[in-house]
Amino acid sequence: MSSSVIFTIDDDADFNMLLKTALKPYDINVVTHTTPVTFIKSIKERSPDLCILDLNLETGKGGEGFQLLKAMRNRLGQELPIFIMSRRGDREDVLLAMENGATDFIPKPLDDIYLLLKLKKFLPNNKKVQAIEADTVKVNDRDIPLTVSTEGLVSSVSIDGLEIVGESYLLKGRSFQLQGKLLEEIFGRTQMGFKVEEAWQIEDRKFGAFLTRDYNTDEFFKLRKWL
Repeated sequence: MSSSVIFTIDDDADFNMLLKTALKPYDINVVTHTTPVTFIKSIKERSPDLCILDLNLETGKGGEGFQLLKAMRNRLGQELPIFIMSRRGDREDVLLAMENGATDFIPKPLDDIYLLLKLKKFLPNNKKVQAIEADTVKVNDRDIPLTVSTEGLVSSVSIDGLEIVGESYLLKGRSFQLQGKLLEEIFGRTQMGFKVEEAWQIEDRKFGAFLTRDYNTDEFFKLRKWL
């Protein structure tokens, strides 16, 4: 059986939804929790293939993520892979997490490709995860390149960014390359890097996203002139 089970704990409901959506196409069942109590209950009932813990759980005075990690290692040993995920990506946090038994550290905002490539090592029986290549991501059973064409996707252009609509779900916070005639028309370049500022589902198999870029002065004036 190639499907996998990952338990997560994060008090951010929106992030939980995004993580479930990003990993579902890869036969990964993400069981989300928002409190240590429900998370521990699930661990006692079933052993997952991997766990992802948020460091900054707003359920007490702080440090609950580290405390939970230590408790899990004391109870379960070192075999279960445990990833720490947090916006607190400084070196001290990473070192402390590793000292307390973390298998790996994933920074927020989530880069789904980065996470999936790391999961390849820990989900050897998951065929879809093992088939992932560094330059593609599978969405709705389609291989989507990290360089995405703008043709037919851009619904609006403003001074703040681009809004696109298509069949690919682009996770908030993820960066990738856009390419196409529209960029050449506006900026005189066929390929540029953008970041997903917001993402939403319009209907089944149809998604929207707002993309931003830190334009340099030349790009800004070209965009303003085009508008």
